[in-house]
Amino acid sequence: MEIFHTTTLRCPQMSVQGFVRALCDLHSYPIAGGLQEQFSICYDVFIAILENVEHCIMKELGRDNIDWCLRNCCPACTFELNGEEQLEFCMLGAMDGNNSLKRIPQNSGKVSIERDDSRDGGGSYILPQSEVNCWSKEVIGDAETVKTEELTPCEEHWKNMSDDRTSKMWGVFEETGFFLSLCRHGSVLLGADMVKSGEQAKYPLTIVSRLLKVFGEQLGMGYDIGCKFSGTVSRSPLGKLAKAKKFRLGLEDLETLEHFFSKLNALAGRIRYASRFHRCKFLCNNYRQALQIIETELVLKKSMHDLGVANEKEFDSWLKEEVTYLSGLQQEAPEETVEMEYFARLVHYYALESKVTASQRISFVNTMTETLPKTQDDTCKMETTQRQLMEKRSQELEHVQDLEQSLNISPDEHWMVRCEKWAENEQQVAMHTYRQHLDRLEGLIVSWIFELTKMNMSHTAIRTALSQYNAAAAVLKPPRPALQWEHVVEYAFLADFDLLCDIQQDMSQRKWATPAGQKAMDMYFKICCAKEEIRHLNIEIQHVITYMHTEDIYLQHHEKALATTSPTLALQVSQYRRGRERFYNMHMCHFYVLSQEPNFTGDIMVGTVATPSQQDESMDINNNNICHAEKAINEED
Repeated sequence: MEIFHTTTLRCPQMSVQGFVRALCDLHSYPIAGGLQEQFSICYDVFIAILENVEHCIMKELGRDNIDWCLRNCCPACTFELNGEEQLEFCMLGAMDGNNSLKRIPQNSGKVSIERDDSRDGGGSYILPQSEVNCWSKEVIGDAETVKTEELTPCEEHWKNMSDDRTSKMWGVFEETGFFLSLCRHGSVLLGADMVKSGEQAKYPLTIVSRLLKVFGEQLGMGYDIGCKFSGTVSRSPLGKLAKAKKFRLGLEDLETLEHFFSKLNALAGRIRYASRFHRCKFLCNNYRQALQIIETELVLKKSMHDLGVANEKEFDSWLKEEVTYLSGLQQEAPEETVEMEYFARLVHYYALESKVTASQRISFVNTMTETLPKTQDDTCKMETTQRQLMEKRSQELEHVQDLEQSLNISPDEHWMVRCEKWAENEQQVAMHTYRQHLDRLEGLIVSWIFELTKMNMSHTAIRTALSQYNAAAAVLKPPRPALQWEHVVEYAFLADFDLLCDIQQDMSQRKWATPAGQKAMDMYFKICCAKEEIRHLNIEIQHVITYMHTEDIYLQHHEKALATTSPTLALQVSQYRRGRERFYNMHMCHFYVLSQEPNFTGDIMVGTVATPSQQDESMDINNNNICHAEKAINEED
């Protein structure tokens, strides 16, 4: 049992059936039909024993509180030391849904044939369905339905964020996936089964609610539809609390969920037909990466000199200009002038007039008696069409007359086809249509350049806009050159788009739109982020080092205390301690090697654990662990 248990932790693809058959082969025993079921029952008993032992250990260590695992999930995030610098975010995390871990219910017809099983198997990490359902639409109302003027830009424009696209799932599955949240170091925070639904808002809302309750203020979470979900949170009952606790959401997934799901997907084959119960070197590498980015500061200085940038603050101004420009692309073009609208109405009116005249020229002839019913039907249809055309012409004439009053045009000055005013406005309307299609094409190209294709855009949209642009360009006098698809897809920077000088906002000559300007901006903001990352890592590294030191002393203290009163439990605590400390030396070796880097600014010495009185009482992070560790340290001294 121990071999199978350990093997499945390292190789999730290992199945009970495969393991049992391998045992039969090793012992030259024929494969019997009931062995797999017998092994499964024995393994369930083995897991139950392990869970009971773990419960006894955690109770003895004072770690049996329901939120203990969450409060102490990651030493780098949750540990606190005396006198340390306060960061903008006390914890950074990520959350997302994964739909590979589906489970098909075992039914016979419409009746379930699964045995009753009250176990959940998820521990304190898995949120119960009763808690998740408290945040469903039926309970809290639809926080996603909102007036158009209250939508964020992403909610309004990116159609794949529609709840219809994320919340539905095939009815054949019982569990349709798993929604998970991790800290930025990859430690599991909370998770929830997605039951008979897709990635609905109730799952992240439940996780955010629990995180705010446990950790309190200054949490930052990455979510791939964070721009939409931030609006959902603000409109939900969590809105006021999230604002008070300074909870913030970002678009990035912090590069943790994808790595985790890539390993979790290996479980998909095993749990597809399983029962409900059975379903259930970061710091050092980041430090070196941040140092490598900071080393490019000399290159940035040279780029600034070449671009004529005197101060780094100019990059912030460039960023504001770029944001203003991109926001402007989301807005519709200015409204047509009254004269252009009058021209468009006249064109429509004359077109209707021509259709009415053509319908009145239709002649009727006598027909044979046998074809009379069909002729009567055709005549009725033509009369109906003629009547509708005349009604539309009358309505359009009213619009034309209203605009003539606004423009003070007398009946004698009524614009006729090919008159001077007609030709003038015909060109204006053509140019206006051309600019509209050009702005639309530019918006798609810019979005594509900025890698927003994952959210809404496909090449089909660009091709359609390109065709409309070329049609509008051909009407102009003189006609504008047509664009070819092969040239459009080669654009890499805004300045590469030659037609930008022909749009309503000429951005082609702005410094931030040039390849060199974009590269310098990227370099500057990466360096700023790298310096911020170094600040975080210096604190987190000492968190981990201090945690390893105090954890080892704390567990040894309890092991010695239990040695006389409960030797059996002392042995289990000893095994628990050895299981946790077996990587400590490896971690310290990595930290020591990192400390020898020339630009390392952190500290690998053990820090002083913050006492509970020095922490936020509402959070009480590591309360039991810290108190007992401090007591144990004093006793050792």
